[in-house]
Amino acid sequence: MIGKMDKNEFFREATIRICGNLEIEQALHSTLKFIRGFIPIDIMLLEYFDSGKKVMRTVAKATIESGQKIDLVTHISEKAQKDAAEKYDKKKLKHLYYKEPKNDLLAKELLDFHNISADSLLVLVLESGKERIGNVVMILKGNIKLNKQQIDYLTLLNEPFTVALANHKKHREVIRLKELLTDDNKYLHQQLRQISGDEIIGSN
Repeated sequence: MIGKMDKNEFFREATIRICGNLEIEQALHSTLKFIRGFIPIDIMLLEYFDSGKKVMRTVAKATIESGQKIDLVTHISEKAQKDAAEKYDKKKLKHLYYKEPKNDLLAKELLDFHNISADSLLVLVLESGKERIGNVVMILKGNIKLNKQQIDYLTLLNEPFTVALANHKKHREVIRLKELLTDDNKYLHQQLRQISGDEIIGSN
């Protein structure tokens, strides 16, 4: 029961797990295992908004068994995006909760895309300033619904998830730049060999 742990302790323990590993899939799995001690979440997905391509990308998935790093463009129809934006923008919600996901266009398309069945669905809205940068999707099975207290506890995690997502994106960018430098270095060495020959480059 969530009532056995106060909000501050829940926030602290969850934040340690969310922000404690740059490997985002491992952080997500560790967080899911912790949360399941109080709230029966079955699957978690982490998404971020790709501003270059104007799409939402799913970057990590956690189940009870493991965490998985993925990179999928989350295909959602324009109508579903519009419906969700109206709900979010009008009320400035920190979360969207779907008691009956199959009856909501966005929730249904999201679940169908990932080939997941769910009896209820909680989306934490991640913001940096006034910009929406991503979502955490929490999926429940077995005809289980969240109560208000459980939702209140889970929405405490918006900020640490936002920090973790920002760190993950920076980490990925550093890796991408290192790979580009490695490729450039290989190319330059090839050009030098063509110009000067392997023997001169080797002795130098």
